[in-house]
Amino acid sequence: MTTQDLQNQAMALHQQGKLAEAETLYRQVLAAGADYRAQYLLGVLLYQQQRGDEALAAVEAALVLNPGAVESLMLRGVIRQAMGRADDALADFTDAATAAPGMVEAWYNQGVALAGLSRGEEAVAAYDRALALKPSAAIWANRGAVLTDLKRFAEALDSSDQALALDVSFPAALFNRGTALLELQRYADAVAAFDQLLTRAPDDHQAWNNRGAALHGLKRFDPALESYDRSLGLRPDYVPALKNRGMALAAAKRFDEAVASFDRALELSPQDADIRKLRDDTLKQRA
Repeated sequence: MTTQDLQNQAMALHQQGKLAEAETLYRQVLAAGADYRAQYLLGVLLYQQQRGDEALAAVEAALVLNPGAVESLMLRGVIRQAMGRADDALADFTDAATAAPGMVEAWYNQGVALAGLSRGEEAVAAYDRALALKPSAAIWANRGAVLTDLKRFAEALDSSDQALALDVSFPAALFNRGTALLELQRYADAVAAFDQLLTRAPDDHQAWNNRGAALHGLKRFDPALESYDRSLGLRPDYVPALKNRGMALAAAKRFDEAVASFDRALELSPQDADIRKLRDDTLKQRA
């Protein structure tokens, strides 16, 4: 059997999900001599098995054989991103986008890396480049999330609506839409957005918390508390829900319960000056 036959067999096994058998054959091909394709595909396989260090070594070996290969740059970027090496990942995605400016994934991943580095304006620009090539719900939703972080809430809402026009049930877009509406103080619309999301993702503790905040904005304190309790039932240590729950209880003049909620939040986040002030203010009201 020739090395090409071995490689073809390895690729077939790989496509069938028989990763251990495919790995054995890729390594047999590489033992017979340097081969870029086998080296790259071995990197893909190792990444699929969550063997990050080995996958990185494999793809770097592939780049020695074929410097600047876009698929290998992209793979190395994805692996580095998963390892928390955002700066290195960004360099790979930037090189890939430069080499292949028509590749949507390169611009999209560049945007993800930039967002992870809190370089929001640049992330929006990268997402815009991706959208100009091929709009998708995921890209619009990510763009909306970055705009929310930048406190550009009207634009975030528009991005979320664009995502939902492409996929009416896209969870991240529904979450971003609700959050933007909450920040714009369109509380009833925000409740409706979170309700739509929670029918699809009932275990989203952040959505329950934000729904509670929207209900609080409508001064519907009892249903707001129910939402906060749902959030805390899913994530008992979620400080934003404990803080918001305390505020709702204080607004409902249930001061002892409010102080208890703030106390629990401070146990988890003792340096939070805002929560401490809310607690002190509640104690004064109780007195």
